[in-house]
Amino acid sequence: MTTTQESFNIWTGGSANGSTATSSTVSEERIRQILREELSHPTTLPAAFKSWLPRYMEVSGLELPRSNVTGLYTTAATVNELGEKFDGRPAVLRVGASPYHFMQLQGDTVYGKWVSTQTHGAAQVDLDDDLGSSWATLEGATSTLTAVPPIALPGHRAFYDAGLRPQVWIGTRIEISVFSGTGTLHGEVRSIIQEISDGDTGAATTIAASPSIVGLTATNGGGTVVSWETGGWQDFTYDPTPADDHAFLNVQGRYLVESGNPLPGSENVSDTIVAVRWVSA
Repeated sequence: MTTTQESFNIWTGGSANGSTATSSTVSEERIRQILREELSHPTTLPAAFKSWLPRYMEVSGLELPRSNVTGLYTTAATVNELGEKFDGRPAVLRVGASPYHFMQLQGDTVYGKWVSTQTHGAAQVDLDDDLGSSWATLEGATSTLTAVPPIALPGHRAFYDAGLRPQVWIGTRIEISVFSGTGTLHGEVRSIIQEISDGDTGAATTIAASPSIVGLTATNGGGTVVSWETGGWQDFTYDPTPADDHAFLNVQGRYLVESGNPLPGSENVSDTIVAVRWVSA
């Protein structure tokens, strides 16, 4: 179909000389050509009408040379400045003063957060074999048993103020029994965040704790119970909020009486694995 193509105005539905026309009187190729010319001109349409283009390219499967793509990473000082967190979008948080603390993040729309990769980790095969009734840092009971080493959290306060929060994953083996008395009890493990300032001479201050990971319940006459427990990725509850960038994570354990007045027998925590990541608040 070919007619007076050059004089047809697709926006008014008429020709340049005032006569009427319809799209059926213009070749489809000419219409496509005019649309391409109009859409490619930077001032023809407002930017808002073209906002669908980047998103379309992201989900279309098109492969572009890396050298032709800009904005692969966004670097910002706070989470709120990173912009949209669509799936897989990388970003870098730069906090504090020079030489700065950096955290590489990735957007996730399902979780609805910016998430770092696993940034810290520690593992220990043999730990404390003498849990008490109060929370205490897991330490080796003999010279051959050593503690989970503290995990440093450099830039902790700066990342907290920028909108990130640490999460912890703990996997541990809890063994416990009732030695005498009647009732029930269990062993449990948690992690805490402590901070200390340069020049401090006292103990570190505990400012946050994760929920407890609880082992199986032991009963009088029920023998020793052993279980491998994980709590998944857990958030910390802060009280107070961070005051210093010098922070580290420790692992604690205790036994807890559920009922009666039992005395614990075997109280062992072993095969403990710890991982830490950061997510947007």
